[in-house]
Amino acid sequence: MAINFLNTIDLNKNSLDNARIQNLGSDPAGAVEGQIYFNTTDDVLKIYGGGVWSEVGGGVESLVATNSGTTYVSLTPTTAATGAVTITADLNATALTGSIDNTKYLRGDNKWASVTSIYGWTLQGDTGGPSSITNAATVDIAGGGNITTALVGTELTVSLDNNVTIAGSLTVSDDLTVSADAYFNGSAFEINAGTGIDFGANKIANVVNPTNAQDAATKAYVDAATVGGLVYQGGYNASTNVPILDSRGTQIAVEKGWTYTVTDDGTFYGEVVRVGDVLIAEVDLALGAGALTDWTTVQNNIDLASATQVGIGNVAASTAVEYDGLRVTYANPTDGTATVGLDINSLPTETLNYGASDIQIPYVNDQSGEQKKASLDDLILAAQVALTKTGTIAIGAVTGTVAVPSTWGLNTMVQTVNAAGDTVFCDITRTTTSVVATISAVETTAITILVQKIG
Repeated sequence: MAINFLNTIDLNKNSLDNARIQNLGSDPAGAVEGQIYFNTTDDVLKIYGGGVWSEVGGGVESLVATNSGTTYVSLTPTTAATGAVTITADLNATALTGSIDNTKYLRGDNKWASVTSIYGWTLQGDTGGPSSITNAATVDIAGGGNITTALVGTELTVSLDNNVTIAGSLTVSDDLTVSADAYFNGSAFEINAGTGIDFGANKIANVVNPTNAQDAATKAYVDAATVGGLVYQGGYNASTNVPILDSRGTQIAVEKGWTYTVTDDGTFYGEVVRVGDVLIAEVDLALGAGALTDWTTVQNNIDLASATQVGIGNVAASTAVEYDGLRVTYANPTDGTATVGLDINSLPTETLNYGASDIQIPYVNDQSGEQKKASLDDLILAAQVALTKTGTIAIGAVTGTVAVPSTWGLNTMVQTVNAAGDTVFCDITRTTTSVVATISAVETTAITILVQKIG
């Protein structure tokens, strides 16, 4: 059976590919304005208008070719009264006077011009000119500053002199190779090297101390600037106070930046330190002087975590049956980061011999904030009720409206069904609060509108 469209179809200027017009042996009854069909008896396409069926198209009624001696294209049609008409187009080389002129050619502006006008050409330089060069004339190509020209036979050579003096700027867009010494006598020498400069293991000598933030620094300048930086002095036995750094003896003289690593657990100025901790002097200390505040202690050894102690801990998956499927992995062991997730693939496969009502699914009630569980049957039913709406186009009416929640937006799927259960096609209009189905003419039975939220 044919699919019932109850309203106009708009293809929005898209093509209807591989379509066939309705084939009938005679004109159908009950036609409306603009209706078309293909008459298989006469093999013609017919259209209904003004109360009658008429053949579409009438062929070529008349064709008149206009040509004369002043046109550039001549058209010659066949004189057949019926059937196909052939039109022959020829380029008309006739001049405006109407006579043939073999010395003319058709220019780009669609005008005939003398062939002799194309023999000459024009010479133009950076300065001077332009000059018209006629046939058989001589052109002299002279050299200039740093450039020499030479003509041997028919070969013209333009050469750059060996010694070149450039009064202005020189820009090199690719590699520049200098085989001998290069001297730069200007007030500034700027290099934009891009990725860097390779000195081939050679030194840069006679560089002054930097004054600006981006200036290059000499070795002497760097050595002087790093005085007071971190200087590793070795290990420190916190149990025996060796070397003597705290007040349990006469402290040794210490300079700012001196650094020690704790090798044995103990105390430092009464503070507990452990193996691996780092002690850094913040100021210069004279012999027998110092306090805990003169040092920075970097804790390296951290206690294991407990219920009351923040520290190093570990996470392991439980072996209890009720926790099967819990997975703990350390993708990057170097940073101590654990990944905890649900490993469904490791769970055993079970054949369900019971209904969806026996399957319980956990969920969160957003309104109460409570965590609940419900059967799969209940969840499916709730989803169906929450995501579907229905309505009708009543008998004798041409529209039907279904109210939908504004949260649905326009993401709805709509189907329309007649009383026989067949799908029919109506004009559907969606808003954020409703779906409206419209037909072009009333039906004898009601049409059901089915709306479902998508996404």
